[in-house]
Amino acid sequence: MPDEAFLGLERSLWELELSHCQLTKVPNRALRYLQKLRILDLTGNEINKISPENWRGLEGSLEILILADNSLAKLPLDAFGGLPMVETIDLRGNNLREIDPAQMLCPPEKAFMTQPTCRVTRLRNGVVANYRTNIAKNRED
Repeated sequence: MPDEAFLGLERSLWELELSHCQLTKVPNRALRYLQKLRILDLTGNEINKISPENWRGLEGSLEILILADNSLAKLPLDAFGGLPMVETIDLRGNNLREIDPAQMLCPPEKAFMTQPTCRVTRLRNGVVANYRTNIAKNRED
């Protein structure tokens, strides 16, 4: 995706659906200047890796992040750090097997992690303690 894909929409675009676009990575350079972006839907792509860098520029606005049905097998430490406004992170349909609290460094009192149909086999101590969590239909093999 070109870096200038959303040029001119920096102060007006508040919802962006990039589902089923065959993306292999988060187009963070194209998203970086979207100051009003509250909802980002990346459902059904081929994203297999994320990092805190992916959300740079979205710290003050992003409330809903949908990464459902991608190819995520592991989350890096502080995967969602720097997203103080986030309320929902949707990870359903990925290949996650373990989630550590350090990976979810967004404010736990606000975040809702949804992972139904993930393949989580291990939730480390404290992962769900402060989050509203939905792990229904987990490990559907």
